[in-house]
Amino acid sequence: MGFPKRRLWNIALIVALVAAACASEITAPSTAIESEAQPELDSEADSPTVLATDLEELMEQMGEDARTSIPEISAETGELEPREIEGADADAITKIAAVEAFWIDVGSEIGLEYEPLDSQFLIPRSVLAARGTQDCTFNGAVTELNADMARFNAFVAPCQEGITVVWDDIELKARLDARFPEAGFAHLMAHEWGHVAQQQSPRVQRSTLLGEQQADCYAGAFVAWAEDRGISPFTTPRARDLAIISALETRDRVGSSPAAANAHGNGFDRTRAAQEGYDSGVAFCAGYDTNPPPITQMTFSSQAEANSAGNLATADAVALIEPALAAYFQSLTDTPIDPFVPPIDLAQLDGINRQIGDGGVATLLGLGYAGALQASVGEDPNGIEPALRRACLFGTFLNQTLNGAITSTSPDGTVTALNLSPGDLDETIMTLTNSPTVISNPGLVFEIVAALRIGTIEGLNGCLLNR
Repeated sequence: MGFPKRRLWNIALIVALVAAACASEITAPSTAIESEAQPELDSEADSPTVLATDLEELMEQMGEDARTSIPEISAETGELEPREIEGADADAITKIAAVEAFWIDVGSEIGLEYEPLDSQFLIPRSVLAARGTQDCTFNGAVTELNADMARFNAFVAPCQEGITVVWDDIELKARLDARFPEAGFAHLMAHEWGHVAQQQSPRVQRSTLLGEQQADCYAGAFVAWAEDRGISPFTTPRARDLAIISALETRDRVGSSPAAANAHGNGFDRTRAAQEGYDSGVAFCAGYDTNPPPITQMTFSSQAEANSAGNLATADAVALIEPALAAYFQSLTDTPIDPFVPPIDLAQLDGINRQIGDGGVATLLGLGYAGALQASVGEDPNGIEPALRRACLFGTFLNQTLNGAITSTSPDGTVTALNLSPGDLDETIMTLTNSPTVISNPGLVFEIVAALRIGTIEGLNGCLLNR
C-alpha cells in the first residue's frame, strides 16, 4: 500500500532545503510577527458597520477619483488587474492583486461575494509613518493607526471608513523576502486577506485563535489555487516549502497561552491549518466555525519547565524517551525490531538538542525506531514513500503521547508517564525540515511535514504500513 499523496512532485531522497535559517523563530522587538492590532470583536453587537459594502455605492460616495483606486477586471483576460497602491513596491502590488483575484474566484464557495478593497486603505508602514496617523472608526470610537503598530507586523482593521490592511514594508517584508523569497510575503498577504474575507462575511463569534487558524487555512488554500494557475511565486515546489516554513516561523512564542488575546498558534497548529487549506480548500476552512480544528498549543506546567524552555538534558531525554519508543514500536509488530534499531549517537543528539531542543532528540530517535519497524516487516526503507511513512509513524507516537497513552519504564522498573511540553511539536517539524539526514528536494519539506501531521492527528491508520 502506498502513502497517500496530495500534490507530490517528482522528488528524490535526502536534503536540507531551507538550511539553518528555519531552525529559529523570527523575533520582533515586542510582538510576534502577526500579532494583529485590530479591535476586539467579542459579540455580534460589536460587529463593525463597514460603510458602502456595495462596490458601486462606495464609488458614488467617494467620487469619480475612487474609480482609479478600485482594481478592475480586464475585459480581455477576465483577470484582476493590479493598480497603484501608494508607497507599495511592484512585488507587493502584484501579490495583493493575486490574493484579491483568489477571493473573487473562490468566494462563492463560502457564500462570499468578495469586494476588492480601495487602495487608499492598503497602507504600507512607510506611508503610515509619512501620514503620521490614520483614523479608524470602530464601534463609535476613533482609533489612530500609526507606524509603530505596524513594526514587524501586519494587520487588518475593520474600520468604518473601509476595511484597512497595514503591513511593515520597511523591516518585516525585507526579512521575509530574504528568508523566504517571494513566498513568505505572499503567504502573509494571503493570511491577512483571510481576515478581510472574515470581515466581509456575516459575523461569527469565534476566539482569536480560531480566527487566526481559519486565516492560516485560507492562506494554504490560496497557495494551492496559485499553483494550479501557475501564479508566481507558486510555480515551483520550493515556493510551497518556503510558504509552509514561514508559517512555522511566525508562530507564537513557546509556552504562550492559546487563550491569549493575540494568540495565533504554535508552529504545528499553524502549519496544520495551512496544509488543510491547501488540501481541502476554502469551504473546509470556513467549516472551522462549526467544527474547530484540534489545538496542540499549551502553556508551561510549572516555572521550572518554563525556565528550561521545556527541554531536558540530552542524556536525561534519551533515558526517558528511548524506552518509550522501543515499547511503542515493538507493540506494532510481532517481529522483533531490536536488531534493526540504529545505534544511538549521543554527540549527534546533543547537537540537535542544543540547536533545536529535546523534541529534536525525540524525532531522531523516533525516526530510527520507525525505520526499524519498517525493516522488521520487510519494507524497503529507500525512496520517498518509506521516508514519508517514517515521519507519519513517528507522528503516531506523538498522537499517543498527546492522548496520555505512552509511558516510559526505566531499568529499575520505574514507570513514568510521557508528556509533551510546549515547543516539542514545533521542534519535531524543525528537525525534519533542517536535518541533512532528512529529505531534500523541492516540495518534499511540505510533504514530510504533512506526513508528520497525518500521523499526529489521525494516528496509525493514516500511515498505511505494510503489516
